[in-house]
Amino acid sequence: MKTITFRIPTSLAEFKQMRKERLNKRYRNNVQVVRDLVADIRNEICSNYWSKDISNEMTTQLFKSINSPIHDIVAKAIDKLK
Repeated sequence: MKTITFRIPTSLAEFKQMRKERLNKRYRNNVQVVRDLVADIRNEICSNYWSKDISNEMTTQLFKSINSPIHDIVAKAIDKLK
């Protein structure tokens, strides 16, 4: 047997609190998913499988810490999350 539970707020303060919790959890989860995706891409590109196709210079330029193109793309994606 399955049980379904609905949380229904009875006041405006409870509604605001429930909405804030839901949005914050979703935002944190989305940010973590995007960061994991970037880490997986970085690991795949820096693996030995691609070493003959992609130069060292390209990988360091793509994934250096702050001013890299990948960092800019990820920052824009995180800003667009709701």
